[in-house]
Amino acid sequence: AVVSTQSICSFPQSKSKMRFITSLLVLSLVCMASAYTEPKTSECSWEAAAACVTEIGAAFDGCQDWTGADGILGCMEGVIGATDCWDCVCVVLDFLPFCA
Repeated sequence: AVVSTQSICSFPQSKSKMRFITSLLVLSLVCMASAYTEPKTSECSWEAAAACVTEIGAAFDGCQDWTGADGILGCMEGVIGATDCWDCVCVVLDFLPFCA
């Protein structure tokens, strides 16, 4: 039986690539989890909340595919986290469990 040296030599490379990809995936998940911040309702005035109702409602509707409060909150932060409306999420959607 003749063993191909190409298949023997390629196995360690593919295994190290898989470890690299797995490590990269774990690192990205850790970064996403650490970036999570809860909205600060103290920084949202009534006027700002009224101006953000449409944007927050659209973000909430767009994040319904996520399961659990943390998934929905993370999705919403991705949609409106960089805007001034982020601090008004719990004022507009006070029924959410993470707004208690």
